[in-house]
Amino acid sequence: MAQILTPGIEEPVDHAHNIFVQAQVELGILGSVSLLGFVGFWLFKNKPWRAAEGYQIAMFAMALILAFHSMLEYPLWHALFLFLLAFAVNLLPSQAYAFRFPLGLLKALCGVLLLVTAWFYVDYQKSLKVYSLSMQNPPTRVLIEANKNVWWNHLLFESVMMVNTPVDDTTRPVLRKIAKENANIFDQTKFLNLPLLKISIQDGETAVANQLAKRICKNFTPEMWTAVQQHLLELKDPRYTAWLDQLPAESRQCKA
Repeated sequence: MAQILTPGIEEPVDHAHNIFVQAQVELGILGSVSLLGFVGFWLFKNKPWRAAEGYQIAMFAMALILAFHSMLEYPLWHALFLFLLAFAVNLLPSQAYAFRFPLGLLKALCGVLLLVTAWFYVDYQKSLKVYSLSMQNPPTRVLIEANKNVWWNHLLFESVMMVNTPVDDTTRPVLRKIAKENANIFDQTKFLNLPLLKISIQDGETAVANQLAKRICKNFTPEMWTAVQQHLLELKDPRYTAWLDQLPAESRQCKA
């Protein structure tokens, strides 16, 4: 989705702010038609507008409000609004269906849930230990090896490695993955992704580096962008110097 909605790294977008467009992007035509077909089938089969009590009409209105809201933002991506929608839909007029859930299957699902919960807890404790290790300034190789044992909290912890980690042949593969994932997260739009800038320059991806330079210039103060340029020059890497030399004047001087 990020590649479809984000033509460049300068203005990353991760959501359409319209549930129908979002479904179209993520599910395609067949998925969208299937989703609309299911909603239409449920509405015309149960006809909640034909015979309903007062509280059911209120629940129908709540569901409609959430539907209209979802055409402007993304409320159904938040647990609070999902709870309200499930609560409202559950109280709408509908036909009763007899359904028996096998007790053995229920026990199995509860067992799996307990195992996953325990796994997440153990993984969280591992990530805390590795995070504490990172505070002791160990060699980068030690951090990379320790990070391989983290699963659920992997992306969250990996970002720690971007702080003051030199970009070289040893760290580049790991940092490239972390930096690009951070670049495609909307909440990271104003995140100073210096490792990605260095990797893009070292890999010869001049166009991407130039886009990232515009993004840094746009979202940060000119003084910070000047400090970034000075930092690159101080590293005395000819690749950084050559990239700065080719950078357009408006980007180099941080002018709109």
